[in-house]
Amino acid sequence: ITTGGSLTLGNVAVYTASAYVSRYIQMDAGTLTLNNGSELMTYGKYGVYQTGGDVVMNSGSLIKSMPTTSSISSNTYGIYLSGSTATLTLESGSMIKDQYYGIRLAGTNHVEIKDSAVISYTRYPIEISGAGILNIGKARLESTNS
Repeated sequence: ITTGGSLTLGNVAVYTASAYVSRYIQMDAGTLTLNNGSELMTYGKYGVYQTGGDVVMNSGSLIKSMPTTSSISSNTYGIYLSGSTATLTLESGSMIKDQYYGIRLAGTNHVEIKDSAVISYTRYPIEISGAGILNIGKARLESTNS
């Protein structure tokens, strides 16, 4: 799914059973909203690849890699932000899990992780290689690093 407009996913699962998909959702502008019950089950490199616009993960939304935690590729990202105009908000009760990188902040973007949001079973919950803004509330960030 590529969008420069707005896209809202409700109580729906987006996944492929076995085919590799590089980018499940690419946002160049507009707003992507993942509402309660929406699940992005990825078998590929990026769950959301965001160069602009806004992504909001509301309570009850999930981005998860299809392989088990022990076989996660070192090249998977729940959400990858590049560019300079992207905004990502993880609301309370949203979850990113079973990814090598939960969130990779590569541009000058804004990420807000609210209380009770969860990033778990990731090698690196958040990786920052840009000059973005990161606000973290009382979220749970769990790494599989020993």
